[in-house]
Amino acid sequence: MGTEKIHLHYDEAGNLDFTESGSRYFIMTCTVIRRPFFHLEKLLRLKYDCNESGYSQRLSGNYQRFHATEDMQYIRDSFFGILQENLNDFSVYSVVMEKRDFATEDNPDLLIYAKGFTYLLDKILADIESSKLSGVVIITDTIPTKKKQGTIQRNLKEHLKVWQAKSGIPYQLYHHLSASDMNLQVADYMSWAIQRKWEKGDDRSYVLIEKAIVCEDFYTPMAHKGMK
Repeated sequence: MGTEKIHLHYDEAGNLDFTESGSRYFIMTCTVIRRPFFHLEKLLRLKYDCNESGYSQRLSGNYQRFHATEDMQYIRDSFFGILQENLNDFSVYSVVMEKRDFATEDNPDLLIYAKGFTYLLDKILADIESSKLSGVVIITDTIPTKKKQGTIQRNLKEHLKVWQAKSGIPYQLYHHLSASDMNLQVADYMSWAIQRKWEKGDDRSYVLIEKAIVCEDFYTPMAHKGMK
């Protein structure tokens, strides 16, 4: 077993509304990073700059987090500027799923969330030399479908236990409020940029972080039928 720990931060873009009023795509994105997190000092400085300039009240929610969908353009520009300065520290994995492909399934919200998570996890762990790892820390935002949180958590843990049994590498899995972790807010910005490209045809933010993207797959159940 190695000595390196990797940190995986997951964020989803799009909603779990499978009616015609919902988003076309559900996109799961994961940022892979290693300590030290040099970008965090800059992001914290940006947050205090917002306090001093009066922009803090425009940050999202009671917790004053960075949230790409709701942040002012000035804040988005500053946040993306910091990401660009530190792009070499990130490896970004994303999977795009068209929701209509899952709409006829039982519990499509549970299925599409779990599939996005496990698909990216398998991709990431296949790319990383396991002999160098001493552990994997995985953090997601709070699971959006509250009624099925327990079921999703069990499914994710079962998948991770299979991997751990094969690799012998321990893992930690947490579901935190994004306001509590700026690295989750980074994943939100990465995911938002990718979603804007797919959902709106707007790649202005995408091109700013494109060099960090390792994987941007389009997943369809039929194309992967029979695959684990």
